[in-house]
Amino acid sequence: MNPGAVFVAVFWAVISLYALGVVFLKIRPWRPSWAACIPWRWLVVAGVAANWIYLLVAGRA
Repeated sequence: MNPGAVFVAVFWAVISLYALGVVFLKIRPWRPSWAACIPWRWLVVAGVAANWIYLLVAGRA
């Protein structure tokens, strides 16, 4: 199985549970101040590129 897919599946499950807690249990959303200075968009692009390179090297593309 694709390692990126496993990561996304786990991440999706955690985020979904958190979102359900925010909506239905009225817990306060977590908004760290340090996260505002991290270029999240480029980290996601780097992760997708790393996964693509892995697939090319492994011969699965």
